[in-house]
Amino acid sequence: MLFWIDHPSYRREEQLMHILYDCGMATFEQLQVITGWTPRNLKEQIQRLQRRGRCGGKIRGKSGGKTGDEYANAQVETTKDADLWIVTHHLARPYRKSRVVYALGRQGLLYVNEMRQLENKKIKDPPFGQALHFVGTNEVLVRCLQALGRENVSWLSTQHVTDLLLLAMQDPMNDKNSDRKDRRHLIRPDARLTVGTSHYYIEFDNDTEMPRQLERKFHRYVQTLQEIKDSTTPVLWITTNQKRRDYLRRNWESIKRKYYAGKPIPIPEMHFFVQGEELRLFTS
Repeated sequence: MLFWIDHPSYRREEQLMHILYDCGMATFEQLQVITGWTPRNLKEQIQRLQRRGRCGGKIRGKSGGKTGDEYANAQVETTKDADLWIVTHHLARPYRKSRVVYALGRQGLLYVNEMRQLENKKIKDPPFGQALHFVGTNEVLVRCLQALGRENVSWLSTQHVTDLLLLAMQDPMNDKNSDRKDRRHLIRPDARLTVGTSHYYIEFDNDTEMPRQLERKFHRYVQTLQEIKDSTTPVLWITTNQKRRDYLRRNWESIKRKYYAGKPIPIPEMHFFVQGEELRLFTS
């Protein structure tokens, strides 16, 4: 995701659109750390997108000279959505940091799809009900950038990681039935973090998933990583409190004993942290 910053092919507000596309939702403070821009510069880019939405601003030359309304109306159902390039959401009061998160609106999502040559991809708004999950996942990246330095960190969003896993699972004989089966059992990590030359799958747990959901996710990690023959990349589970961290660890140990003990299959290495503790893994 960081490679979009200062990308020579895109203007600043377009770089911001790529970042938001990959983040799903992000706070101003997170965007500032991720981009490395000054608060003033970041605010300018956000305001540019807001003005573009209000006036149905023209998309630059690569879009064939369409206006924002013309570009959106073919695929967007409501006038409200068609007018939005960037959306501002307000978090509930208990959230201790910024109470505002940003996400791309429908036009912004459509435009990023076009820039990435994904014109046929279905547009799906980031669900506001998962705002704290997006924010918590992004905080992992922010902490790593602040503690380890931008030059030592690489980050792939859940969409990029899923694409890589699908590519690794692709049947060389192009068996479509096999491909559908692979997709059904595929794990979709929240992100993949690279520190130096070491890779980690990231799972941010907001203490909302039920035991059956967790068990299914544990099994999918085993199945997916076995399928792609990846027995060396650890999975980092990062959650909000110590009680939840210990609960996740106990569940994983129980799953291993019940389903995989004594079986000749590789079991992924999993680590469990309260948010912030994961930095010890990289700095020790």
